[in-house]
Amino acid sequence: MASNVTRDHHNLRRNLKLNGNYISNDGGDEGISIDNDGDVIINGDTKLYLNDAGGEYLNSDGTDLTIASGNDISLDASANLNLDGDTFIRLLDGGSHYGTISKASGTSLTITSLGNLFLSPLANDYIKLGGGTGFTQQTATFDATDTDIDFRDGNKQILTLTADIVDVHFQFPAVSGNFLCIFLQDGTGGWDVSNWKTKNEAGSAGSGNSGVVKWAGGSATTLTETADKADIVSIYWDATNEMAYAVASENF
Repeated sequence: MASNVTRDHHNLRRNLKLNGNYISNDGGDEGISIDNDGDVIINGDTKLYLNDAGGEYLNSDGTDLTIASGNDISLDASANLNLDGDTFIRLLDGGSHYGTISKASGTSLTITSLGNLFLSPLANDYIKLGGGTGFTQQTATFDATDTDIDFRDGNKQILTLTADIVDVHFQFPAVSGNFLCIFLQDGTGGWDVSNWKTKNEAGSAGSGNSGVVKWAGGSATTLTETADKADIVSIYWDATNEMAYAVASENF
């Protein structure tokens, strides 16, 4: 290794070639190195302090990256860098985009997952939501022969009947939960459903009750057929046993 340089200040007039050596306080083989591609490397289990030797630093042990701060950590993506005008932070794994945290307007925050989104507290812990919590209501597409109410698109749905329906299929995601659909008569009314059926996430009938909805009291509901009236069908889907338990609130 070259001897240490002890002068106070130096002005470079040509490139400085490190030859695989490090810039360090004590001249040892730790500190900052720059490879042939211009990548800056901090060798070893070493902290990169962002201000001084205080509480804010980056640290890698060769496997995990730690961002440490004695106070707040701010992730600030400037809106003027994005073509769509939104402000967002992309989450990637090995270069593959899997999620986004974004602010579209005002102070609203959106967490978008390109796959399933899991909120998983430890056993005996819980998730607490402050303020109102709701769902985006989806509008189902009417089909007189076979209408699909696809709860994979959303837990709350509405369907306007313009004729009788032979089969209604409720399709559920691969999780247990409470699901609801409003069945609304059109301005003519007089419409009902002959058969209430289920599909699991894959689209098969489901093993629990051979693809048939299980109704409270043992009998399927009869819809209120007066024009512009509504009935609400509420279902608990047991995803483990693929069973749909339903109850109807009628004549709204």
